[in-house]
Amino acid sequence: MSKASKKSLSTFEIVWYGICALLALWGIVYIVLGLVASYAELPIKDNAILSASNSLKATFGLGFLGWGLIILVISVLAAIVVLLVIASKVDRTIEKASRRAQRLAKLEADIANEQNK
Repeated sequence: MSKASKKSLSTFEIVWYGICALLALWGIVYIVLGLVASYAELPIKDNAILSASNSLKATFGLGFLGWGLIILVISVLAAIVVLLVIASKVDRTIEKASRRAQRLAKLEADIANEQNK
């Protein structure tokens, strides 16, 4: 097992993954509300969710379903950005350790060559 796989999550990762999860949950709730509003078999006057979705659509141009999809996409894109930032940081750390190991191996080889002379 490599050292990178044993590393625990940093505070930065935990906070941003939590924010992305909450955004995704918010988007999923809106999607479910939009689906319930559209497909609930209630009269329009008794369907409060449909009324709320219609008023949201009148105000912002999209109902619960549309906004839920947008919020979900934003949360997924934010999570991908966090993953890319963390991956690049881990790659730099691994590359730095690799260069350090190469320098140490070269130094040990030079010392061994000096001792053999």
